[in-house]
Amino acid sequence: MYVFVNVHIQLSDERVWAWNAAAFLEKQRDEEGGRVLQGGISVRPRFCAWMFRMFRLQAMTKAREVRAQLLDIMEQQGIPDVSCGTDWDVIRKSICAGYFHNAAKLRGIGEYVNLRSSIPCHLHPTSALYGAGHTPDYVVYHEVVLTTKEYMRNVTSVEAAWLAELGPMYFALRRMGEGGRQARERDEDENRKAESLFQQQIQKAAEHQQAQAEAAKAAAREAQQFAVAMAGRRKRTVGSSQRLIC
Repeated sequence: MYVFVNVHIQLSDERVWAWNAAAFLEKQRDEEGGRVLQGGISVRPRFCAWMFRMFRLQAMTKAREVRAQLLDIMEQQGIPDVSCGTDWDVIRKSICAGYFHNAAKLRGIGEYVNLRSSIPCHLHPTSALYGAGHTPDYVVYHEVVLTTKEYMRNVTSVEAAWLAELGPMYFALRRMGEGGRQARERDEDENRKAESLFQQQIQKAAEHQQAQAEAAKAAAREAQQFAVAMAGRRKRTVGSSQRLIC
């Protein structure tokens, strides 16, 4: 969650990544994408000194304020502030959850097409994926810069299954050689299974709640019986064979 917060604050103000930051990113390419890369290098100690020399103070101050707000929200919601370690898929999937509407698919050599608008787009030269030697099939991006071509900035590679899972209103997976009718039947079957599983979970939750209620009632009855027994206890008195000495 620590790295995810850092990724979010970088998205909130693009002025943080000035032109001279591209020189550092050029040496630190990562096939997973620019946002994952930036989130990773932001927690490295050796990056801190370079950051204060090269980045703009005003933008970094704003990023710090946004980060503090996000940490407060996490604390209120009970979300633990822990690092994902080297599991970058967590960060990539989180980015995909917020940018699935800006998804593009590889078409041809070095050319992508937006999955919703079918508009051709290309990787921006400052992207960590540009010239990395690995071109992912699916990506999401933060924004498009229109010059002689439409260039995607802040690109992150994603999986097709994530798009279908996080944006089911736009995307759906289809197996090779599968027709529309077969896909609908498969979707209906999966929906029935999901509904059945959901009903089973509801039933288990109701049974658990009923068991807790019965246990509470049994505890209340036991406490009441104990209270009645204590109320009827006879006090010890002085016997008739004993005399009181005044």
